[in-house]
Amino acid sequence: MQNPGDPSGGPPDERQAAPKARSASRSQASFAWPRPGIVAAVGAGGVVGACLRYEVAQALPTGPAAFPGSTLLINVTGSFVLGALLTVLLERWRPSEYVRPLIASGLIGAYTTWSTFVVEADQLFQHGHLSVGLAYLAASLCGGLLAAWVGVLAGRLEPRAVLPGGLITKRREHTTASHGGRTTPSRAPSKPEQP
Repeated sequence: MQNPGDPSGGPPDERQAAPKARSASRSQASFAWPRPGIVAAVGAGGVVGACLRYEVAQALPTGPAAFPGSTLLINVTGSFVLGALLTVLLERWRPSEYVRPLIASGLIGAYTTWSTFVVEADQLFQHGHLSVGLAYLAASLCGGLLAAWVGVLAGRLEPRAVLPGGLITKRREHTTASHGGRTTPSRAPSKPEQP
């Protein structure tokens, strides 16, 4: 017998099971395993990025009470490169599907380090170096944001302003004309003739 307040018409335990089944099928449908080539690209970039970070940390060692300059340098330079790189990849150049995971997620992801930044700041505070810790927090956060913003601006520069002859050309809008399906560059509309 159908319950008048039940729009599904089924018994209460069926009504409760239906939303759970729909929720489970939606979450399963939205998850896709990464392709092995993408995983390999991230891993290869990660190996290089982690080695670079290690070398910078070894070249600029930091004592327990000292300002962690090597981590700051790593994170700020990584923010700049990531800002410039993603701007070029998204606005100017459409490389293969492996370039972004290789460089952005792999290399820069392994090169930069949020966890080391937080641990070093916490250690400065725990050892009573409040002013050094606050300066480190401010320099890291403001420096990283500023570096990313400058990187985006650098990525948007006209290539000829950066390299003679330009390495990457600006992406042009194309329209398909009725010339046998060929793609031709779009042109700005011409001005109407004046009488």
